[in-house]
Amino acid sequence: MRRLLCLCVVGCAAALAWCVGAAVAGGTQVAVVAVAGRVWVTSGFDVVKLDASTGRIMRRNKTRYPFPIEIGASDGNVWVSSVEDGFVSGAITRIPFEAGRVTQPLVFPSRPIFSLAVGSGTTWALVGPWASLKLAAVDQATGQARIRPLRTRIGSIAADNVGDTPGLFGVTAKGQTVRLDGSGRIAWLAKTDTIEAPAAVGFGSVWAASRSGLYRIGARSGRVEAKIPIRGAAVELTIGGGYLWMISYREAKTGESYELFKIDARAASVIRQARLAGPVGPISFGSGALWMGRATATVSVIRIDPKTLNQRLFAKNLG
Repeated sequence: MRRLLCLCVVGCAAALAWCVGAAVAGGTQVAVVAVAGRVWVTSGFDVVKLDASTGRIMRRNKTRYPFPIEIGASDGNVWVSSVEDGFVSGAITRIPFEAGRVTQPLVFPSRPIFSLAVGSGTTWALVGPWASLKLAAVDQATGQARIRPLRTRIGSIAADNVGDTPGLFGVTAKGQTVRLDGSGRIAWLAKTDTIEAPAAVGFGSVWAASRSGLYRIGARSGRVEAKIPIRGAAVELTIGGGYLWMISYREAKTGESYELFKIDARAASVIRQARLAGPVGPISFGSGALWMGRATATVSVIRIDPKTLNQRLFAKNLG
């Protein structure tokens, strides 16, 4: 598992700030998505489907390449990016929620996948290498893909998988939040401090965090609509259950310190916060709870109560 983290740091050597943050956050990231009473987890070597009530393993699926990286859900399917050792190859795997054939809509034998964005109707992928970045768009209904070159170096991409906020958004290698049009050109560029983590999209807005706070940016206009002062560097953002959820990281005298924030999107205010024990990993809201992937000695999933923010170990030994 730690081997994969080293590969990611090498592959993201274009000095993206959140690559360093991910390393600081502790161990290999374990991506998670929750939907329709199920929790899907990347174990580092496959994709595990869990029952959201019991934690029982229901299925395991391999991706096209050995190391699954990011995961999202839309259109009755889970979409997973994977890479080969050394980030020399990349692919997108489509896994149906229930019965159905696993397919590979995108396979690049000599190009890696750097970022995945699952929208409503379209799944996007940021395709490397850095010297010749491309944007791939997969039609979720037909599986057909189109690929366009990118003129700006984009570090990560994000989309709204429920369709409330149409469009594709990203953060550049310089930490600027942008909206991308269908040709991969920049439609707008938001005026913020340097953004240090991938954005989240929902409630008609784009949410992006710097070290000075969390920005709410109008999805259509690109204007900053609000800024929530939050101490520390953003580690993870997700949307679900009517709220925005954010994990921040700070160096403390006693060591690393993590906090989870529950944010009212309309009022742009923090309504609850709680300390998190590290290491932390990607989060996802669904099936009535907030879920966090964690990699320590093995792969595990933490369930967080959305009302109390109490945390408990939900599943372990998944790797």
